[in-house]
Amino acid sequence: MQGEREKTVNIIGMFSNHLRYVFHDSLTFVTVQAELDEVQDYFGIIEAERSDHILLWQNIDPELLEFRVPPLIIQTFLDNFNKHNAQSGRILRFGIHIDRVEMEDRPYVRIRMTDSGVGYSEEALQSLQNGGGLFEQYHVGVQNLCRRMDILYHGQYKKAFFNGPGGGAVSIFYLPAFAENTIEGEAEKTGGQEEKEEKP
Repeated sequence: MQGEREKTVNIIGMFSNHLRYVFHDSLTFVTVQAELDEVQDYFGIIEAERSDHILLWQNIDPELLEFRVPPLIIQTFLDNFNKHNAQSGRILRFGIHIDRVEMEDRPYVRIRMTDSGVGYSEEALQSLQNGGGLFEQYHVGVQNLCRRMDILYHGQYKKAFFNGPGGGAVSIFYLPAFAENTIEGEAEKTGGQEEKEEKP
């Protein structure tokens, strides 16, 4: 027990951070850096629970670390990946890629998550397009996230879910960089009053 003391203290710290983050107001925004910190804490918890090998790979544009995103936009998919991939003898990988792209002459921040797991079933992908059903039953976290984003972005974001050519799930969000300040302002309205702040 003495030999495991440091590991136990670290796990308790990560779990405490995780709980505080999960109970964050789900209809406000956090920075990409805050979301990545949560992902790192949650990944540490997963590593402690599993006896197989799992890798976390990140490729993040450093200029986007202060860009504001809905909380759990990445952690939800790491959790989904962990739950739907049983322990095995092979090495599993979860990748996060965040960069800027242009679509229809407008700037977006692309958050792309990939993994080397079992991927989405065909039934789940079809259900995701239509809403409810099998996908909601087994991927409730993803479905809840998409509902929150519909509220926060008023249809101004784009998403895609599919399986990669080599297997594994691919989940992509395109968040409107051109409307970041407007969206955040609307999410922070209180008491029915509309306030508009001009930011440099």
